[in-house]
Amino acid sequence: MTTRAAAFSLAMFSAVPAWGWGCDAHRMIALIASARLGDRARAATTALLAAHQIAPDESGCRPPSRNALADVAMWADAIRDDERGTAPWHYVELSRSASRADLARACRSGSCVTAALTRQLEVLRSGAPEATRARALRFVVHLVADLHQPLHATGNGDRGGNCLPVTYLGAAPRAHMGGERWQPNLHAVWDTALVSTVLARAHATASEYAEALRHRHADEIATWHHAEVHIEDWAWETHQTGVEVAYGRLVPAVPLEPHVRLETCRGNRDVGRRMAALGLRIDDAYVEAVRPVIDTQLAKAGARLAAVLDNAFR
Repeated sequence: MTTRAAAFSLAMFSAVPAWGWGCDAHRMIALIASARLGDRARAATTALLAAHQIAPDESGCRPPSRNALADVAMWADAIRDDERGTAPWHYVELSRSASRADLARACRSGSCVTAALTRQLEVLRSGAPEATRARALRFVVHLVADLHQPLHATGNGDRGGNCLPVTYLGAAPRAHMGGERWQPNLHAVWDTALVSTVLARAHATASEYAEALRHRHADEIATWHHAEVHIEDWAWETHQTGVEVAYGRLVPAVPLEPHVRLETCRGNRDVGRRMAALGLRIDDAYVEAVRPVIDTQLAKAGARLAAVLDNAFR
């Protein structure tokens, strides 16, 4: 890998923890959903978002999108610094060894993605003031997407992969803040780097790739769109993808860690440094192996976002 390519790869990561699918992924999911919406849901969502627009600095993405859903797809991340109580709404903490029954236990407090999404859908369907319902809609657009990111439902005593350092296409991991954070890490790779790499290799923009996914997975998207809405089942499905693919495809195999909640990567016996010593590398073989899974998760999230919105506005 050239020095310039390695620098570009490293530039995809920042020294702050990853939050969720990046702009490209969130916008692709919103675009796929928008194309599937029924007439009533399309008219209602467009009117609601037009009447209660967000500030330009709350879009979280540049440049602005011409699609109403895509334009608000990153809003829930953009407000997190100001509304810190919403941070746990973006994921559900499940260990690699979790059972299906652990899903309900993981969200007993109501502060996880499945519960948050359920609440926001209830607000959207309610007779609440328009501004409140527009806010709920923005959360729904974002949270359905996050629910399909494998590292938002899977972890290994490592903050959902945030504390699992990896070399990504030649860019070696570095410790920040004395080892409290590491970049690149597995979570950040799945949030942004893999999607960026897939787009670059396809020579496509996010909108072009979304359109390609719509055609390539047309039959599956139709099936997912018309299926019943089962949010917890979706979360468990995503968890299994995290176990089998995001972690499962890593070489060497990552040892199973105890399920602990961490504030930083120094916890769990300095898990960041211990995992860095494994020398995990995400190479072309890993990228190509997981690429079909990324495509499926994006298409599936778009179809299911359309399903919950059609249901909310029927």
